[in-house]
Order: sequence, then structure tokens, then C-alpha cells
Amino acid sequence: MKKSIAHAPRRYCICALFACCSEAELQNVDVGGSIEIYGAYYSEFFADRDRLIWPDFLMPRRAIGPTGTITYVDNDGHGPNTGFVEQRTKLNLRADFTDNVAAFIELDSVWNWGDDFRSDYRDGGDRGAVSDGDPSIFQAYVEVEDLFGLPARLRVGRQTLALGHEWLVGTNSDPDPFIEVSFDALRFTIGDGPLTADLWAAKLGENGVNEQDGDVDFYGAYATWNASEALAIDAYYMFLRDARSIRDTNFAAPIEWLEDVADLDNYDSTTLHTAGLALYGAWNQFDYYAEAAYQWGEADALGAQFRLPGQLYGDNNARFGSFGSLFEFGYTFDVNLTPRVFVTGAYFGSDDRRDLSFADFLNPFSRPQASVSFNRLFSSYRPTHFLDYSALSNFWLLRAGIEFTITEKLSVSLDAMNYRVVEALDVPHHIRLGDFRIPTAHALPFWTKQGDDNLGIEIMLAPTYAYSEDLAFSMQFVYHFLGGAYTDGVFLDENGSRFIGGSGDEDAVSATMLMSLAF
Repeated sequence: MKKSIAHAPRRYCICALFACCSEAELQNVDVGGSIEIYGAYYSEFFADRDRLIWPDFLMPRRAIGPTGTITYVDNDGHGPNTGFVEQRTKLNLRADFTDNVAAFIELDSVWNWGDDFRSDYRDGGDRGAVSDGDPSIFQAYVEVEDLFGLPARLRVGRQTLALGHEWLVGTNSDPDPFIEVSFDALRFTIGDGPLTADLWAAKLGENGVNEQDGDVDFYGAYATWNASEALAIDAYYMFLRDARSIRDTNFAAPIEWLEDVADLDNYDSTTLHTAGLALYGAWNQFDYYAEAAYQWGEADALGAQFRLPGQLYGDNNARFGSFGSLFEFGYTFDVNLTPRVFVTGAYFGSDDRRDLSFADFLNPFSRPQASVSFNRLFSSYRPTHFLDYSALSNFWLLRAGIEFTITEKLSVSLDAMNYRVVEALDVPHHIRLGDFRIPTAHALPFWTKQGDDNLGIEIMLAPTYAYSEDLAFSMQFVYHFLGGAYTDGVFLDENGSRFIGGSGDEDAVSATMLMSLAF
């Protein structure tokens, strides 16, 4: 609930795009915000420190990737339990002016409980406050509605982008941890009927004048056609360009015939193209949503991180080329408790090239090849309840569940999910002795076996209680039956480039609670 404060007319100078300055009268000011407090407990799953699972000498001449085989998981039943409480506070102000002009400013602050306690119980001394929870500007933009008398809106400044179902571009506002994404962007929206379209240009990284072109930019177009209640269609194209230069050795060719050698040190700009389509709607008691996207472009920045042990250069020919999709079908019964059953599936493709063939083993001049997975961009979709990250890739899942309303204030969701790896890791033949792995054929590193592709099964129970119009509580209990992929290890996180698992096969549980108050 926002508080409105009326003002006597005042004249302000609103400076916007192209340094154009026009006077507008302040009409109204709304103040709002939110407080969210989130607590979580995880059984022995996350490591208290990073663990190295497959040392280089066990997988020689294999380009593993930027993080190697270091994992933050310790699922052998001997790791620590994990528990924490984090809090996010937001405060915003919206000022409405004449001529359909408005300004919006939002501050937020995020911290973990205990991060900056200001006293010491041992001596009563004042420790002061640290800067972890200092407020920052989350949004600050100028907005013009009915631009030039058209059904159009222009928004300029730092702002959130929540596109469609937020599968690829959203706010990512869920906790664990609280991140939420905002963009320094210009966004143009046109249409007030069944057809609307968004165009945007965002600056993700600015590197000044040190390079001819060293910025990170994100552009796109997103159109929606609401044909009927039973059918809506979204179509979009997004383009991300990362022009920051990468040089492994800054090698300069002294003579012309060495230019080809020098080119090994050159990596092109990252150019990630994403095109997609979504269909959704509801008919009688049925509802559905399906979205699919394909990505292509140059992935040299990622390829530069796929170096063979002891070599100078990575893969300067890395390419994006993966498919991703998501669907959900539901049916709501017109009976007591209004139960809704649903089935959900998702797929995030990958091209894993971390294996070592016999020919590559014999060829001392073989170049590494990068493993590139579907890039989740700025997704709000969190596919698993346990890991709960929006950057997992290289897997597919199938989930089934039921939701029902017990009272006007209390609702419950129950579901079960199995998820599996798209491209499993080829691991050396070995004997395990506790945390140690003894290779059975170290002299034959190409002699491997394909790792398990089963990540496991999750069962989740989640009650939600709306105490009032402004205050809500939600809880989540998850039991995770870990699959064999966690025993062998898999590249799953950070868009399929980070290794997790490999230390054991113990099941895990988690319990979380979120209290949210909006005002």
C-alpha cells in the first residue's frame, strides 16, 4: 500500500534524453516500500570451503573450463549444516507531474543478520557499522506516458525489465540470496490494445575511453499479442554484445609469417543472439504456458577460459548454439479447495567438449574446444527448489504437483521433480577411497567412462499464509534424493561452466521461511 502526499503546484525542470529540459508541475507524490526477511536451513550439502575433486593430473590435456573441478558442494554426509537469515528493505518514491511525466526513485539495502552488529558482548565496545548493508539506488528513472499523443511510453534511467513470464529477462527478486536486477536503460513501449511491443537498449558495462569499443550492451525487442483469453503469443529477439578485449599474452608478431600465431591471442567480442516464442492462455479449467528459444553467436570470452593445462591459449572459435524451452500445463477442479494439478518441463541445452579422444591424445598440437551451454541471461525462473539458482544449465527436468486453497488466507503446494544432465562429464576410471580417487589407468587419460546423468528427485511442500493484505508468510520444505551425477560430478552452475558435486551421494533436506511486508 503506497501513501499519497498531495502538493501545491510547483515547477520543476525535468532533464531527460538528449539533455532536453522542460518544465512540469508536481501533482502528487507516492511513498512505498517493502521489508522481506528470509531464513534458510540446509543439511550437510554445501561445503565450508571449496573442494578440489578431479586434480589436473587425473585429467591431463582436457580443457575443463574457468573453475576447473573445484566444487562448493560436500554431499558425503560429513560436511557442515548451513543456516542463515537475510533481509532486504526497499523504499521508493514516485512523483507525478503534469503532461504525463513521472519520476521514480527506489533505494534498497540487503544484509545477513549478524553482519554488522555494532557492539561486542565480551567487552561492551562499540564496533561501529560495516558497509555491507548500505543503501544503494536500485531504480531511478523518468517516465513519459502518452508520448506525443500516442499510446506509447518512454522510460529512461535505471529500471527493472520484467519481460513476459521472466524466463530469460526478469527481476530475479527471490531470496537466497536477494539479488534483483535493474538495468541502466532506455525502454520504449507502444500499444494499448491486444498488440504491444517493447524496445530497449541497456548499458551493462562501461569501460570509458581505454578501448575503442570496450562496453557491454544489451538490446532487444519483445512483442505480445493477446488474441483471446485462450491464446496469447510473445515473440522476441535479444542481442547482448560484450566488447571487452581479451589477450592471453599480449603477443605481437615481429614478422608477417607469425601473424597466424599472433591471432591465437585474439578473441572477438562476445555476441549472443537469442530469439524466442511463447504461447499461453486459459480455457475453461485448463491453463497452459510454453516457451522456447534458440541462441547463437560468438562466445570467445568464454572460450578464452578453456585452456589446456600448461598451454597459453584458449578457444578463440567458441560459439553459442543451444536450445532452451519451458512448459507448464494445469487444470483447476471446480470443487472445494479448488485444487489445481500441473505438469512442468524444462530443457537447457549444452555442447560439452571436455572429453579426450584417442586422436587428440596423440596430437600434441590439438587446440582446446570450449563447452558452451544455454545462457540463462537475467532469468527469474528458478527450476529447482533446493539449489534454487537462476543460472543452472545443461539439464532437463519434469515436475508434477498440486496446489490447493485451504482457507481464504492459507494455500499449499506439493510437487515432485526429477532432473537429469543433458551432457554428462566423462570421468577417469578410478577407485574411490573416501574422498580420494585413485586412477586405474593414469597413463591412458582418454580411457574414461561417462558420468551418471541423474541429478536426483526433489519433493517439496510449500504452505503460504496471507496474514493481511500487506503481510504474508511462506514456507518451503524440500527433501532431495541425490542422483549419481552428484557423485561423479557435473558442470551445471554458472550456465553450465561451473563444476558441482563429486564428493558423495548423501541425500539432503532444506527448510526455508519468508516474511514479506509491502507498504
